[in-house]
Amino acid sequence: MPDINTIAITGARGTVGQEVVRLCASKGYRTIQINRSEGGKVDVSNTEERIADIAGNYKETLNAFKGSDAIIHLAAIPNPVDKQDANVHNNNVNSAFNGFRAAAELGIKTISYASSVNAIGLAYANQPLHFDYFPLDEEAASKPTDSYALAKQEAELQARSFVEWFPGTKIACLRIHEVAPRADVRKEHRDDWEGAGVKQLWGWVHPAATARACLLAIEKADNFQGCEVFNVHAPTTAQDIPSRELAQRHYPNAQIKGDWGKSNESFWTIGKTEKVLGWRHDERDLRESDDFPREYSVNIPEIVLTMTDSNSLWEWAAWAFSPASSAIIVTLLVSLLSPLLIHIYLYRTAPSRELPLFLLAGASGSGKTSLLTLFATGTTAPTHISQEPQTAVCQLPATVRSSEDRYRSENDTSERSHPKFLLLDTPGHGKLRHHAVSSVTSSKALRGILFLVDSAAVSSAAGLTETAEYLHDILLALQKRNAQGKTSKRPEQVPILVAANKQDVFTSLPAGIVRSKLQEEITKVRQTKSKGLLDSGVGMDDDQMEDEEANWLGAYGSKDFKFEQMEEHGVDVQIVGGNVKGDDKEKGKVEDWWAWVGDNL
Repeated sequence: MPDINTIAITGARGTVGQEVVRLCASKGYRTIQINRSEGGKVDVSNTEERIADIAGNYKETLNAFKGSDAIIHLAAIPNPVDKQDANVHNNNVNSAFNGFRAAAELGIKTISYASSVNAIGLAYANQPLHFDYFPLDEEAASKPTDSYALAKQEAELQARSFVEWFPGTKIACLRIHEVAPRADVRKEHRDDWEGAGVKQLWGWVHPAATARACLLAIEKADNFQGCEVFNVHAPTTAQDIPSRELAQRHYPNAQIKGDWGKSNESFWTIGKTEKVLGWRHDERDLRESDDFPREYSVNIPEIVLTMTDSNSLWEWAAWAFSPASSAIIVTLLVSLLSPLLIHIYLYRTAPSRELPLFLLAGASGSGKTSLLTLFATGTTAPTHISQEPQTAVCQLPATVRSSEDRYRSENDTSERSHPKFLLLDTPGHGKLRHHAVSSVTSSKALRGILFLVDSAAVSSAAGLTETAEYLHDILLALQKRNAQGKTSKRPEQVPILVAANKQDVFTSLPAGIVRSKLQEEITKVRQTKSKGLLDSGVGMDDDQMEDEEANWLGAYGSKDFKFEQMEEHGVDVQIVGGNVKGDDKEKGKVEDWWAWVGDNL
């Protein structure tokens, strides 16, 4: 193993980056978290954050790498969706080059680079996909037809060049698949079978497994020479259909090697990664068949009923009905206790599904999970990145009036209502935001949306853009939800509270300025998203005009977006400042947010 003490991690704020930082810290490494802007540093021991525009500023990159023994290079634009090809390609190619060259200048010889399965041409291809054979190994032909795939292929070419240019350098190019739990990927396949399933060969890889691969590429660098490519995928697809059947149905011209694909094996080989790096994908997603977010009640243990495969069931049945005394006792206990446990489980979970629902959304690091814990238990917890939705049962505090008590006299001594409600915390990562959007469009019990904003992060261009893009999509989903009233029974109108969080932070912006900045940025987002339709406006038929109007947020055709424009679509938007966490023993300032919840219960 190379002599490694300090590891620099670019893109440390991302989903994989945060997992990598925590993993490195747990194994005793000192870490340097490198991000493009301040805010969102992972809270671990023996770490520091450095700011550098890896793609755009070589000097900043050089300074950020100083003092490190190895680099885990993750910084890149993660996909080309709704982005200009030139920006995606040039940013990612420059990011790879600056990272490799700065490491070389500083004498850093060990690099783990986050390439992608898209290096061979995949999810974002602009032409039909063609594969020579399955399963795909690291030698599979690259046929990129999009800016993202081309950039990843060129980054791998750079890596091969740098190990020749600077002898002794070792670069592991990890071809990582979609980083998300299996259940979330399955949901994407249901929503978009062609784009998310067929064009991505139904693959996935768990975030924790991805982080291990990134670190093992550093720790096991003595096991390879120069530049090597490694496939990083789960050993199975996200589907239960045999992979051979999927391949023959969708890619009939591809050769099937050996007896591959009789089960739901991955379309990629991972034998090289397992052998050279000692990597294993051990994670299993227990929610594989779930169609809904996991729900739990605070302080109530979750009961998990696990079904084994059919062979195991027969073996268990044979043992259970055997004459052995132990089998008889266990069988009796199962028979007696199972109805009781099922009754308790159904009794405790059934009321939760009938409660009013409030959706908690916002970009990663905005404080959603801390607010969920505060509302549910009265105490805060450290912020961490959520990979899946979480639901808690909350109760309105005695000090907060519900809508039922709005007109009650202060002298009325009768018992006030303290209704309970569900608070659904949805992941803020870009690939997982479909949970929030689908909840907006499908949840009949939805009473309101709390959209958390990191008031300090929006002072940076990147933080503001990420927040505005997400808020735009949530507002548009609400707008479309209310528009259903034109053709069917109008759904209950849902208000939204833009909670300007972290007002206790010195660099945070006041709620009024947050409002102005979001309006300005949403105007840009709206223009960008509608540009394709507007550019082709000449000769549009009536259906195209209606589609353009349906996807225009706020007042159609308006130059500048204002939150007040949402009122004509039945969406009430309020921007209120506060902070989930306080100093020492204080619990933060969320009274105004509680009051908003009470008004809408």
